[in-house]
Parts: sequence; C-alpha cells; structure tokens
Amino acid sequence: MHRPENDTAAVRLIEQVWPMVIQKVPDARLRIVGANPSAHLIQVAARAVRVEVLGYVQNIEAEYDRSLVAFATLWSGAGVKFKTIDALLSGCAVIGTTIGVEGIGDESWFWSVSNSPEALAEATIDAFCNPEEARKLASASAEVARGFYAQKAQYAAMAELYDL
Repeated sequence: MHRPENDTAAVRLIEQVWPMVIQKVPDARLRIVGANPSAHLIQVAARAVRVEVLGYVQNIEAEYDRSLVAFATLWSGAGVKFKTIDALLSGCAVIGTTIGVEGIGDESWFWSVSNSPEALAEATIDAFCNPEEARKLASASAEVARGFYAQKAQYAAMAELYDL
C-alpha cells in the first residue's frame, strides 16, 4: 500500500464493489494485503462487512493459497504491475481493471477485466458461485504465465536477447 494508487484501489474496491458482492454472497470475505495501509483505508474497511486489512504479511503465498480470487483493480498507474503477475502465478482467479492488468498477457488469462464496479462485482459473484470453474481458469492461467514470467523463462529471454 506504499503507493497511493494501491490505497485508492483498495478503498474503491471496498466502497464501490464489495457491497454488491456481499449482498449476493454474504459469507464472502475480503482480505486487503499490503504494507503500510493508510488510516483512511483502515477506517473504510472497519465500516464494511467482512473486510479485513492485514497490512504486511510475512507469507503472501499462504494468503494466495486461502484465496479463490485476487483483485488487480487499479484505477491509475503505469507500467507492468508485478502484484498482478504474482497473483496470476499463485493460481488465484484474477479480477482486474484495464490498468491493473495492462501489459500482462491477454484477457483470457483473467477471470474478468472491467472498469465498471458493477461488472467487477458480477465477476466476483460469478467466481464465488462457480469456484471449480474459477480454479480451473486460474490454474491454466498460472501455467501460461509461468512460461512468460517465471525466473527460468526470464533467464532464457535474457540469454537470447544478449546472445549468450
């Protein structure tokens, strides 16, 4: 949460998307992970239903393992978002905005890509209602993403680039 873009994205997710999700999937839980969340984000989460701000976690893989969906719902920012790549590689179904997924594969890798809070909520609800389908897509996406982003693939690309 060091960057304001991340904090803003989390607040918008909680305020604009999550209420529609929780209305249809009342047992759903939203866990916000990232070092140094703002006081404002913590206050917004405290007023929301089934939202928890964890801040920094020692083992992000454990958080991914317990999650069906990872959000990449950034509304501003530039460049490749490594948090989105990490989420893809983790095997979570990724739901994102166009900015959150820009430069990373194509839309088929993601459960949903939209800039509409309503569409993001619908996609989240759909994932919760169809967890096996979401896991199947997430697993296939992780496999494809590993071919592009895993350390071994990066070394091979660099070796080819530098003719090593």
